[in-house]
Amino acid sequence: MREPLIARGHRYVTHSDTETIIHLYEEYGADCVRHLRGMFAFAIWNRATKTLFIARDRLGIKPLYYQLTPGTVCCSDRKSKRCWRMADSSGVQSGALPEYLAFGYLSGEESFYSGIRS
Repeated sequence: MREPLIARGHRYVTHSDTETIIHLYEEYGADCVRHLRGMFAFAIWNRATKTLFIARDRLGIKPLYYQLTPGTVCCSDRKSKRCWRMADSSGVQSGALPEYLAFGYLSGEESFYSGIRS
């Protein structure tokens, strides 16, 4: 994917796949995900338009958790504690546990914590 972007004038500073995602977003906007294969989850803040673009691979293999609060958004994978610090322990959703125990995952946007979505 790098070569076509370089041919279109994009300049790479690193050899990171993450940089390719940024260049794809610059080139195609939200349609950038049509050019991605495999596992991914990311969020891009566009300063110029003041918009947030969040995407995850089609099968949801790479999890993405988020919390929206007035004026802020927090995104995280399961391993990061960044979002979890924002959720207090009293906000645990016990209703999610039966679904998780029955199927090994939660099917919708809900997570185990109130206010944190998947």
